[in-house]
Amino acid sequence: IILGESWVHRARFEALIREELANTHEYPPYYPGTQDRYRRFAEAYPHAEYFSAGPGVRPPASGVWTAAPNNREIGAPTKYMLLSIDGASAEPDEYCLRNEAFANVLTLVTLPDASPKAFLDAAADFCNTKVWGTLKATVIMHPSLTSAQPELEDRVCANLKYGMVGINCTGYISYAGFTTVWGGYPGEALDTLQSGQGFIKNTLMVDNIQKAVVKAPFRCTMHTLREKEFLFSPELSAALAPVMAKPTSITRVGKLLFTLFTTGFRLFAKWLLALIFRRKPRANPRHIV
Repeated sequence: IILGESWVHRARFEALIREELANTHEYPPYYPGTQDRYRRFAEAYPHAEYFSAGPGVRPPASGVWTAAPNNREIGAPTKYMLLSIDGASAEPDEYCLRNEAFANVLTLVTLPDASPKAFLDAAADFCNTKVWGTLKATVIMHPSLTSAQPELEDRVCANLKYGMVGINCTGYISYAGFTTVWGGYPGEALDTLQSGQGFIKNTLMVDNIQKAVVKAPFRCTMHTLREKEFLFSPELSAALAPVMAKPTSITRVGKLLFTLFTTGFRLFAKWLLALIFRRKPRANPRHIV
């Protein structure tokens, strides 16, 4: 997370992050190698802060944490690690910027912010030159800023060399949207690959894509959902896990019917929108919005 060093709400924002991490349960790492990556971050930053509300699931009776497939050993839950660095003095080989944690690690970076334009330009340059990876970036912009200086939104989207840029929304929205694209920023060499070459999705089959840009309101329902909400409930996920791991004939039929319904609904929605707006996609856009 990149913040302006003199932002008036910075201290409060960082305090809320620490409070949120302290009240969030930890879960066993699913992906192979997570424990080793987490350990290397801990070794690189001995003064890191750690937070946790305790394990979110009961430890196994054997004391060994396992996961599918084949009950492979995955290691115990890890606490949330918080790092803080000064972006202006960060070295080109700063460990937390050049290595993807893929674990419970969050880094707070501060940059000079003499003006919104100066900050956004500095943040884009920082991401392009010092942060490993080109898959996605998210920019949070308050409506008062976009109203006063509307050109800044397009400017930062153009400056960020990422395959997907989200304005007030996570990059996964682009992955979920079939007409948008998902992939690293074009131009990565094979011997220095970071986020890869090429895009997936792109059901409109647009040529010469540089990036996808997805914009959302500053605040909407998706921003305020919490883990206690039904759709994101750990209890619901735990109840569905056995069904997904060992499906029956009934669950297979249910999944087929659900797929047919959602596919039909998407096609109907696209037809209805095309009928209402009668808009055609541009032939070779630099951005897909």
